Amino acid sequence: MPKDALTLPFDPDLLREERERAGLTRPGLAARCLASGHHVTPQHIGRLERGLHTPQAPLLKAFADVLGVPIDRLLSSKAGV
Repeated sequence: MPKDALTLPFDPDLLREERERAGLTRPGLAARCLASGHHVTPQHIGRLERGLHTPQAPLLKAFADVLGVPIDRLLSSKAGV
């Protein structure tokens, strides 16, 4: 990741919760993201949900759009995270 890349306080548990609330599987979320122009695999979504990776801002926005939630719903409210 470039030095000047923005790191957002992404909360992997919230992504999983919102995906499940929307009734989507990981492949379903990946397919909807692809339909909106963002290539992401179900495996990568799994790594994001386990906290192994952090999405960059454009992918985070795609998740929020597909899930019908504001971006801040996928961000941690914990200070210092």
